[in-house]
Amino acid sequence: MQLPDIITLFIKPLNENDLHYVITGSIASLIYGEIRVTHDIDLLLNISENQVADFLNAYSSKDFYKPPVEVVTIEFSRTEHGHINLIHNATGFKADVYFCGRDKLNLWALRNFKRIEFKNGYLKVAPIEYVIIKKLMYYRESNMEKHVLDIIGMLKKSSKEIDNEIFENLIEEYSLQKEWNHIKNQLTIL
Repeated sequence: MQLPDIITLFIKPLNENDLHYVITGSIASLIYGEIRVTHDIDLLLNISENQVADFLNAYSSKDFYKPPVEVVTIEFSRTEHGHINLIHNATGFKADVYFCGRDKLNLWALRNFKRIEFKNGYLKVAPIEYVIIKKLMYYRESNMEKHVLDIIGMLKKSSKEIDNEIFENLIEEYSLQKEWNHIKNQLTIL
């Protein structure tokens, strides 16, 4: 199965049910940057409590593992860091679904998504500034070089898409100067 199929598996039901989401993480960094292997898709979802059942019903129980509605409701109700997994049974592909909560960075990403035509539909992708900021946060937490490589790939391919004022404000707001300086140093080495 080719990479685009993971996108279609998880995005088509969201689009068909008009649920408010953006793609983040590795798939977003692939869209803005360079290709690397991944078997999951990260989604940021902003739904109301009344839409929890609609969200779960968008994915057939025959084709997908999905947590019970009670678990999703608990995770959805967290003000931050609410998270569940959906797993496509036939392929093992996974969607990490993060609920927006009241996190202002998440809310900003959802309001400022980039719409990309894809196959016979579309994708809503988080803004590049958000994707890089989150990758910088993940790098700070984990020290994993894959985040550095993802950022460098995005900068090489899509740096013109970055609103530098917004980006610099986010770097400062989330105290990511050290991590950002590391990225800039890596760019000068390449």
